[in-house]
Amino acid sequence: MDKITKTGLGGWLILVGIGVIFGPIILSVQFVTVFVPIFTNGTIEAISSKGNELYIPLLGPLIYFETAVNAVFILFSFYSIYLFFWKKIQFPRVYILLLVGSLTFLVLDAYITKIIFPNKLTFDRDTIVNMFRGVISTCIWVPYLIKSKRVKGTFIN
Repeated sequence: MDKITKTGLGGWLILVGIGVIFGPIILSVQFVTVFVPIFTNGTIEAISSKGNELYIPLLGPLIYFETAVNAVFILFSFYSIYLFFWKKIQFPRVYILLLVGSLTFLVLDAYITKIIFPNKLTFDRDTIVNMFRGVISTCIWVPYLIKSKRVKGTFIN
């Protein structure tokens, strides 16, 4: 049996920690700048009300869905901070869920948007770049969180 000698929030876990700290901050800022105005300036009513000239079928439900999913990601991201710094055994699983979940949501959201707006470029440069980043992050951090001796030796509480 291999002895676990590396423990503590060091090594590559420092990079994970940076993501854990800044992730919820970035998500929260995006949430406040994107979704709060939609619900406070009358946009959601305009696009959700049949008979309104701005009404687009399924766009209102999509925005509600995006808002709810993003709120859940923010909550889980803040929860991951707690798990990370208190070295809880659940951290690797929760962080993997966040990585895989956010990538899955990004792809699903783009696909649904393409259905709602079939003539618009949905998979634009920004979407492709974000998907690429998500794939790279997931491909790097999921195996690390599963295989790393440091992770196994650190998240034991």
